[in-house]
Amino acid sequence: PDAPGPTAFGDPERVRAMLVDAGWGAVGVAECRRLMQAFGTSNLEKGIAGAMRIGVMARRLVGQTPETIDRARAAVRSALADRWTPNGWMTDGVCWVVTASN
Repeated sequence: PDAPGPTAFGDPERVRAMLVDAGWGAVGVAECRRLMQAFGTSNLEKGIAGAMRIGVMARRLVGQTPETIDRARAAVRSALADRWTPNGWMTDGVCWVVTASN
């Protein structure tokens, strides 16, 4: 969970501690929740391709047979299809709004 990537700063106390350790003061961390479009597209096929290029999925597909990749693509399509809208795949987005002074 602390490795580089989209969840590296998922723990607000870790973010706060990093800034304090770096000399920042008055550190504030506020949660911000919004509905967001994942994969940056409203095109289902582009969304599937995007999902297969990131994270664990991408690492697991390296060197796999075309048949395995096709099965994975079908599974991703099934997982995304239930929440696909004309605006793309919508999901709950969460981030931190961080403030600090130095």
